[in-house]
Amino acid sequence: MKLILTLATCVIVLVALSAILFVAYGRDRTWQRIAGDPDLGPFRLQSIERSPHPNDALLCTGDLCAQQATVDKVLPTFKMSSDRLILAIEGKLKNSGMAFTRVDDEKDAAQSRYVVRTRALRFPDTIQFQAIDLEKGKSGLIAYGKSQIGTADHGTNLRRLLLLTKDLDV
Repeated sequence: MKLILTLATCVIVLVALSAILFVAYGRDRTWQRIAGDPDLGPFRLQSIERSPHPNDALLCTGDLCAQQATVDKVLPTFKMSSDRLILAIEGKLKNSGMAFTRVDDEKDAAQSRYVVRTRALRFPDTIQFQAIDLEKGKSGLIAYGKSQIGTADHGTNLRRLLLLTKDLDV
């Protein structure tokens, strides 16, 4: 019995020390050290291949996404140009309270890519938006988010994309 208590105490101490080191070293730096660059790079959104694991989310206006891609939610057509739509999404992101960094080169005003981190453990996810001009000054949108760490995100990317695309000028 004494051996079991000693082992349990050692495990608790090791877990506590690990947690302290995780926070002291920095959660972002720790995940980068473990999993590499948090930016998963640009996705080819119009021909996106979904993850075989439940750790991504895809939203599309109409039939802008590839036929074989399973879409989590169909988005409406937006009453603004593609560049204004991307600016509106970035504005919502800035006002959301989410921890994020823009990681694309910002050369294409109709696209944007970000690394967004979860609140507590700061798991990095890459989200990307591509707006496409349609007729009469309207635009469509493809939004995709994927987790870098883990094979399930428990709906985090879907909730995040829905929040960022909700109530835009449709």
